[in-house]
Amino acid sequence: MEHHDYLFKQSLRFMAGNMADAEDALSQAMLKGSQHFDGEAIRNERAWLTRLVHNACMDQHRSRKRQARLSDEIDGDDPDQAPNVTPRPVRTPDEALHMQQTFDHLERQLMDLPVTLLEPLLLRVIEEKSYDEIAGRMGLSNCAVRKRIQLARDRLREAKFV
Repeated sequence: MEHHDYLFKQSLRFMAGNMADAEDALSQAMLKGSQHFDGEAIRNERAWLTRLVHNACMDQHRSRKRQARLSDEIDGDDPDQAPNVTPRPVRTPDEALHMQQTFDHLERQLMDLPVTLLEPLLLRVIEEKSYDEIAGRMGLSNCAVRKRIQLARDRLREAKFV
């Protein structure tokens, strides 16, 4: 409980400011933490709990992505044959504005990256290419590709995007 405020802020950050999702993720992480804690001393409780919160948030993002993909797949199909799907969450105007501002800021930060860092990052994240595929495509070593992607992520992290 001593780390609750910190963990909630982290969860809120991971969930892009969505309070309800942040609270859900934090609850899931705390439940999982209490189930797996076996009384053994944890060297860095805050880091361990932060990792649990991060994983819970990423699980929620993946779940939403799967739901959205499934929803897109059944659009236009006969509704009687389509499986029941939870509708996409409706965003408030404030959330929509915040998301648009975040995307605009991210786009500016991406465009500020040198092409040597941007290209491997986009191939990895957007096109989901393997490091070996990117290396072959760019004529670089696997290590060079990994380093460039890490440098790009570091720059985005400095701008609060990773």
